Amino acid sequence: MSSTSIRVVPPAPPEVVALNQSLTELAQQSALDRFEIAVKSRLAMGIKDDNDLRIVDDMLHQIVLGSDGVDAAAKPMVSAAHALHKALIAAAKPWKDRWEALKTSLDRMILQYNRAKAELARRQQAEIDKAVEAERKRKEDEARLALRSGNMAAAKAAIQEAQTIVAPVIMSAAPVLDNSSTRQVWEVAMVDPLATCRAILAGELPTSVVKEWNMKFFKDEAARRGGLPTTWGVSAKQESALTHHR
Repeated sequence: MSSTSIRVVPPAPPEVVALNQSLTELAQQSALDRFEIAVKSRLAMGIKDDNDLRIVDDMLHQIVLGSDGVDAAAKPMVSAAHALHKALIAAAKPWKDRWEALKTSLDRMILQYNRAKAELARRQQAEIDKAVEAERKRKEDEARLALRSGNMAAAKAAIQEAQTIVAPVIMSAAPVLDNSSTRQVWEVAMVDPLATCRAILAGELPTSVVKEWNMKFFKDEAARRGGLPTTWGVSAKQESALTHHR
């Protein structure tokens, strides 16, 4: 017996429904389907002469205007959605900040308590270790004195006692809490970008540590300089691009 899983798709917001309806009507008015067929046919035919070139240019102009129509129809609703999104985030932020401030304060308090407890245990352990080492040394001194006096039995007993002296270990583990736990995390910060670049050049780091190159900077520099220095490791060449006159 096979079971069929049903995925419930939430209904689209009314704004999306209205925009889709508006764009559907716009596509019908601007003959989008016909343009798709015409462009497919033209791509198969190609451009054979200047007359074909002008026909394609005129077709392209109409298509650009159709694309502009989509932008014009969608822009008010998209802008309103962006504005609403920003307003909602701004409205929620002070309330979220108040909760986060409380959380941060108690996080800090618990971590400070755990650090203080661990530090106290460390100091106590150091004191115990020091006392045990002093007692062990005292017994070893007794053994040496006994050896010098010829009392082998006392020397042997003192050595055995020195070997059995062991420092107790203080347990400093934080208690297990019902709602939170402490974990160790790494905090990293960039302190020397040039050293990082040298490590990449040396093969010690992968180039993926650089998340994204600022290609706009290189484009602007290529336009300003008429090209880019080869020492930058970035190629720059001019390509033709069409500018659409509306």
